[in-house]
Amino acid sequence: MADDRTFVIIGGGQSGGWTAKTLRGEGFAGRILLIADEPHIPHERPPLSKEVLLGDQSPESTYLWPASSYDESSIELRLGVQATRISPAEHTIEIDGGETIPYNRLMIATGARVRRLPVTGAELAGIHYLRSIRDTEAIRADLAADSRVLVVGGGWIGLEVASAAIRLDGRVTVVEAL
Repeated sequence: MADDRTFVIIGGGQSGGWTAKTLRGEGFAGRILLIADEPHIPHERPPLSKEVLLGDQSPESTYLWPASSYDESSIELRLGVQATRISPAEHTIEIDGGETIPYNRLMIATGARVRRLPVTGAELAGIHYLRSIRDTEAIRADLAADSRVLVVGGGWIGLEVASAAIRLDGRVTVVEAL
């Protein structure tokens, strides 16, 4: 008997990727659709702030699995697409462009969002936030020997970025609210 259920996962980070793989591995035979606003397959974010930023690893090294494994596992990926509306009563989601997708089960695994600085000038060129492969590539392009770098936030990611900038001969100042 065919399984016509659809499990939609919104979010292409580790949680979304592992959910899709685990569902398939545990025997879910229906459609699995993973929707991610980033153009990259599910990947780990921690290496972005140091190894990838330093150029010691490629962005592809952060992928949870090779791209071919999603096809092999019949996991459908919609990358570079945002879910724009969820209708729980109708069991549908809408994505960019207006397409409506019905679901039986839905997981929202979008993770945290970067907290933007609420100050004048926070939108200027050279101001970066780190959450995605694209962000890491933009920061790397701006880092040069003898760069002056101000890192706002002394948490894990901020300190990893500071360490990477120092290794690239940058002059770093870290500002932490606590």
